Amino acid sequence: MPRFAFSTFVKMALLPSHELSSELEKYSKKGSGYDFYRTLRAASKRFAGDGQDFPTAVEAIAALKTGPERAHNLAAATSLKDWISKKKPKLYPPPEAKIYQGPKKKFEIRIEPEFTMEFDGALWLVHVFNSQKLRVTPTAAEPALHLLKRKYADTEYGNYSPGILDLGAKRLVGKVWNSNRAAKNFSHLVDDITRRLED
Repeated sequence: MPRFAFSTFVKMALLPSHELSSELEKYSKKGSGYDFYRTLRAASKRFAGDGQDFPTAVEAIAALKTGPERAHNLAAATSLKDWISKKKPKLYPPPEAKIYQGPKKKFEIRIEPEFTMEFDGALWLVHVFNSQKLRVTPTAAEPALHLLKRKYADTEYGNYSPGILDLGAKRLVGKVWNSNRAAKNFSHLVDDITRRLED
């Protein structure tokens, strides 16, 4: 049973239907589906969630052996630093990760916000996302926002707004979204993923 990173689920929500099957094929075998931005998310948590200084937080990125992976992860982490420097949110540690189990136990999603913050008059659960091609839009992101909100609804973070920080666009998505439509789109997406994994 594949376990997707939350970023992967965000990406799946953004992909057109004909590209979703190709994305899922990456996870068809055990151990497949390399997580290109894993070190970015870890560095984001250390910097924004744990309060480490930036050079220390990105040490694991700087140590990556693959040049393009190192360059893209470092550029995205720098975008996070720039966004925080410009917007000046109050930063706090993230909650513990949660696991969502998909229909028929065909897949799991690891929900793991990198930090929480007080910003723009609200408290936020924030997941960082980066892609060289895809940009997060409010409507396309609704399934992921729904899942992020749902998994922490019964915790001390239940009143926090779910947010996805698109580092490529330096844009926080989540201030305005339709919760009813998001629930329907979430159900549609997870059912679609399940069906494709069964084929």
